[in-house]
Amino acid sequence: MNENVRTHSGLRKVLLLGLPVCAVLVWIAGLQTDNAIFFALGLPWLRGIPRLGILLGAVLFLIHEAIDPPWNRPWIKRWVGFFCCWYLYYLPVAAMWYPICRFTSLPEAVSAAGTAAAAVGALLVVLMGHWYAGQVRITEYTVRLTGETEYRAALFSDLHLGAYVGAEQVEKVVRAVNTLRPEVVLIAGDLLDDDNRFLEDGAATAQVSRLLRTLKAPGGVFFVPGNHDPQVEDPRFLAFLRDSGITLLHNTRLELDRFTLVGRSDAARNERTPLAKILENTAPKKPLLVLDHDPCGIPEAAAQGAALVLCGHTHAGQLFPGTLLTKWYCGRRYFYGHERFGNTQAIITSGAGVFNLPIRVGSSSEVVSLRLLL
Repeated sequence: MNENVRTHSGLRKVLLLGLPVCAVLVWIAGLQTDNAIFFALGLPWLRGIPRLGILLGAVLFLIHEAIDPPWNRPWIKRWVGFFCCWYLYYLPVAAMWYPICRFTSLPEAVSAAGTAAAAVGALLVVLMGHWYAGQVRITEYTVRLTGETEYRAALFSDLHLGAYVGAEQVEKVVRAVNTLRPEVVLIAGDLLDDDNRFLEDGAATAQVSRLLRTLKAPGGVFFVPGNHDPQVEDPRFLAFLRDSGITLLHNTRLELDRFTLVGRSDAARNERTPLAKILENTAPKKPLLVLDHDPCGIPEAAAQGAALVLCGHTHAGQLFPGTLLTKWYCGRRYFYGHERFGNTQAIITSGAGVFNLPIRVGSSSEVVSLRLLL
């Protein structure tokens, strides 16, 4: 397993190389779907239409991230997302079923029944995956830093407030955090979804802000911007954070009672200051904790003597087979969980919401309970 952090450009190259294979799968799945529907309905004029539908589904799957409906019609994005999830799981099964039927001379009735079973099975996966994405589990880590005195903190990331995630999920996250009774709450980026249209809905932002203000943490609630969050100069974003009782850490160092906390902004939409510059002219006497959205920043933090780095971003792949792809291009140690990098420890959370598609398969929405020994 490659332990280095892989780049998104590397993943794109792999996907581009895989396009011919995907095109063949689409064509074969279209043939199987065409045959099954023709057998079931017996209408000659339907020939080719299901195949065209499968092809158009592939195009929709490729461009669905660009679908950007007005915020007052988020149902468009939601239904497109559900369709793409169904398509993701139906397509390979239908494509594999076609040669089995062709080369074993299975009766047409069996062939059609198998295709129908693949369609229904994919639908069940989507329904269960959507339900499971809404369940917030608590994952606990004990991290020994400098002593034996226990300090409680809570970590979550990647809510992606928008078409797929709203007040209902926020309420679950807040409830989970408050059961932990943490001293501080740390949010490792991507509060908002990619298009940031959530900020255009005053009623939605007010409702979510009221929920977030109920986070109980005497030491404060701290947040670093992720790659999908707006620029920190956006007045709507700043007002949302202020109304939510959240302290923005934009390339900032704070001296808390038990440790030094540094928050680093993701470089996708905001300036990212080198950690050495943030720490210059200071020699922290307390353990250094770095809150950073992307695990790619872990090596730099380790080089600067950080005791603990807290990240999100990966979603632990969110849904199979993305779980395997994400682990491959990130590298095992930059994917999910508790890892060591010399004297530096890192926690990478799978996030508390969903991005791009509204389901989780093979990963969980979570809040992290940190039992720090200082």
